[in-house]
Amino acid sequence: MAFLIGDNGQLFGWSEQWWLFLDQIGIFLGDVLMFASLAAAIFGFFKREELRRWLRRNTFPEVGGEDIPKDRDSLIFTFSREELPRWVVDQLRPKWVGLVPSQGTRESAERLAKNLEANGIRTRLHTVDDPDDPGLTQIAVRELIHKARTDGFEHPAVDVTGGKVPMSLGAFMAAEEAGVPTFYVTSEYDRKNQRIQPGSQRIINISTPV
Repeated sequence: MAFLIGDNGQLFGWSEQWWLFLDQIGIFLGDVLMFASLAAAIFGFFKREELRRWLRRNTFPEVGGEDIPKDRDSLIFTFSREELPRWVVDQLRPKWVGLVPSQGTRESAERLAKNLEANGIRTRLHTVDDPDDPGLTQIAVRELIHKARTDGFEHPAVDVTGGKVPMSLGAFMAAEEAGVPTFYVTSEYDRKNQRIQPGSQRIINISTPV
């Protein structure tokens, strides 16, 4: 290393004044970095909610397709009619079902719940008073997801086919927050006989959070 020392005794032979200048520059940059870090910490404290939302923003890595996992042990439905969730249950064979009806469809949901219970499927209902308020359905689905997990079912999925559009939106938001897959059922409708055409149903993936 001796060859790096100049005749003046300084590294690379640079003058002592030059090294003093570089030292002062280093101190200045260190102070700038310290004040910038302090300013960022203060900004982060007062804007912590905005930063949290940005960090947790949805990216929807897997959207669409017909690759619904068959290992879903619990399903949650926005509810309007019995036929659709009954068909999905027959296809995916869950052990636990949550239903989110409105006041107008609660009686029908209760009939389905009794039928599912009779077949050994645990069932929970969470009725929403206003089907046009997505926030109420969001809360209902969030609580049902939590209930499924506390009951020991770790792989729920949410069907957003039934109910009104605001209910589907609320259910989707709750599922995304919880990292739960969502899907809907598409089918052809027989207008003449006023019923779904048998055999036309398909389960379509909406989102599978990662």
